[in-house]
Amino acid sequence: MTKLSLGTKFIGVVLVSLALSFLTMVWNAAYLFRKDNLDSIYISSELLLSAKSGEVQSWVRALIRETGWINGILTVWDGHTGKRPSAPLSVSDELLWVAHYEPVNSNTFVLKASWWNQKKADSLSLPDARKSQVLTQFGPDSVAAKNRRTTLRARKLLDSVPVLLLQQTLPTGRVVVSGVLTPELNRIFGEAGPYEFGLVNAAGEVMAHRRPELIQTRLSGSPLVKRLLVSKATREVLEYSDSGKDRLGGFVRLGVADVFVINQVPKEIALEAGNILIERSIILALLVFSVVFIVAYIFVQGILAPIERLSQATQLLAAGDYSVRVDVQSGDEIADLATRFNQMGGEISRRIEQLSEINDASHQIVRTLEPGELVEFSSTFLAALLECPSSGGVYVSKEGKRVESRRGESLPSWEMLSSKEGGSFEWEGKQWLLSPIMEKSERRGSIVIGGRDAPFRKDDPNLVGTVLATVGATYENIRLIRETADKARLDKELETARHVQNTMFPPTSIRIGNLELQSYYSPASECGGDWWGCVELPGGRVMVAIGDATGHGVPAAMITATAKASCSVLSGLASASSTLASSPRALMHLLNKAVFEATQGQIQMTFFIAIFDSITGEVVFSSASHDPVYWYRQGDETMDILMSEQGPRLGQDPVSYFENESQKLAPGDVVVLYTDGIPEGKNPTDEEWGESKFVRSLKKHVQESPEEMRESVLGDFRKFTDGHPLEDDVTLVVCKFHPVA
Repeated sequence: MTKLSLGTKFIGVVLVSLALSFLTMVWNAAYLFRKDNLDSIYISSELLLSAKSGEVQSWVRALIRETGWINGILTVWDGHTGKRPSAPLSVSDELLWVAHYEPVNSNTFVLKASWWNQKKADSLSLPDARKSQVLTQFGPDSVAAKNRRTTLRARKLLDSVPVLLLQQTLPTGRVVVSGVLTPELNRIFGEAGPYEFGLVNAAGEVMAHRRPELIQTRLSGSPLVKRLLVSKATREVLEYSDSGKDRLGGFVRLGVADVFVINQVPKEIALEAGNILIERSIILALLVFSVVFIVAYIFVQGILAPIERLSQATQLLAAGDYSVRVDVQSGDEIADLATRFNQMGGEISRRIEQLSEINDASHQIVRTLEPGELVEFSSTFLAALLECPSSGGVYVSKEGKRVESRRGESLPSWEMLSSKEGGSFEWEGKQWLLSPIMEKSERRGSIVIGGRDAPFRKDDPNLVGTVLATVGATYENIRLIRETADKARLDKELETARHVQNTMFPPTSIRIGNLELQSYYSPASECGGDWWGCVELPGGRVMVAIGDATGHGVPAAMITATAKASCSVLSGLASASSTLASSPRALMHLLNKAVFEATQGQIQMTFFIAIFDSITGEVVFSSASHDPVYWYRQGDETMDILMSEQGPRLGQDPVSYFENESQKLAPGDVVVLYTDGIPEGKNPTDEEWGESKFVRSLKKHVQESPEEMRESVLGDFRKFTDGHPLEDDVTLVVCKFHPVA
């Protein structure tokens, strides 16, 4: 794409601005002049119409007065014999005849009397026979007679002489039709000029016009006539289009004979004088525009020369030549701009050197891992960068460890500096700059440099802030490196603890005699607070225990370890003691003592112990506030609960009492032990699975094998939770008493 110079663009902007201003001015002037011209034409048209209508109205009223005199004479002579009176001396030569008609019905009229202007008739060579034909041919209009309206109609006498028929209705009911010649109307409407005037009646029929060929024609298709036929206004001027030409026309409704005076003129003729004036104004404006443009071009060229030199210098500066300078002696704003450009070049050179030093220092800072060295290095470097004789720094870690650095003989005390947010200040007649060391928007220390006489530059705090941002990030990295090392060590220890805890659980699938056990365990965190165990005792007995410590994680895991160790010891004692081997209550009492001594009541544990006889199906059990243990009876296909009196949780009191309960299992019976992490499991909408859904799942799958039942129930649980993280440990043990083989 072709690049345009600044001069070309500037001249283009000036040209476009002048052109737009010129066009706006000319358009507004033309619009206003045209509007004013059109308004004046409207007014002129109305004045002309008023003048013409006044002449026509006077003529019509004079005609009506003359016919009124003759009507009186005809009324007196009607029915008498003898010669009818001749034309009175005062009657105009335009009145040719007056005839009276008597209505027979609404459409039929009989001639009763007539009067002729004999002198005018003789001049037209009208014989008596032709007169009779005229009186018959030009009789009354039935519609006008019925409505008793005074009307004018245009007709032609002897096929060439135009005549107007003035029809009136007398109070007696007679209809008077008067024939009137039109030399006076021809004079009124025949005047030369751009406007065409005419006289039309309510039917749109032309009765007089400058163009005789239009007389007795109907102009009902003309937009002007259409308008006057529907308008209720007495006068109106309007613009319209007729036969593809724009026209300006108007009409005036006369107060007599239901007729209108119209005029019309082509719009281009009406506006011709105004258009000529507009064209001449545009030519004059173009001349003025040309002169202004030439003057503006010369003026712009004087401005663009120093700007072009500045542009060339800027290109050199962008290419890396920071020694370039511009000499402009115009003494205006451009000269000021050149001076500031020269100052900017020197400042950029200085800043580049500083940024290069800051870059080198940043590499050194990020390699420093000791907080004390970091404070000392950054404060010393910043003092040298900004030419300050004194510097100091302080940093306090999150753990409260404090390191300081001081260089120079006289520095403000840290107690005084701690009250300042930052920025430059004066102390003991010297200039100082204080900047904070930030770690994630938290102030952990400060750097102060100064002791010089010259004030700091406006952007010096930004330079210091750039360096200290790296310092703050480095301190954060040091802390993260140490935390990462500590966390890695802790994660390794937790993984070991989890591995050890997993070894405390029995296998997931166990078969002892007729008793089959299928289990599942999943902690909510690295180490869980659930535990279950299975110990085979002498005489075909099997001890099954399940517990849930409050909470989860490492503290809860320590209690489960205590319970596991105690159960291991008690199972050894039970093997040697028939009393312990048959009494879960006694085992629970010893377990409570061990847990309480380990936690002093701070952490407690629900627990359930059941001792199964794998041969007879008898089960003896005791509960320490543990969740219900469900028992499915194969015989009547019902889901029951192994009911026992609930004792307190293990570790709640130093001495607690528990009770034994017993039931007899039938072959096919199923016992389900679990912790509350199953019914309290939640889905992504924070809704719990609940005890009822859990029991329905058990009933749905109880006829399956213990392993299938375990997987099916867990499948229903996982489908409901839909990947939502566990909030508590989950343990499930399915025990089935099989028939004797």
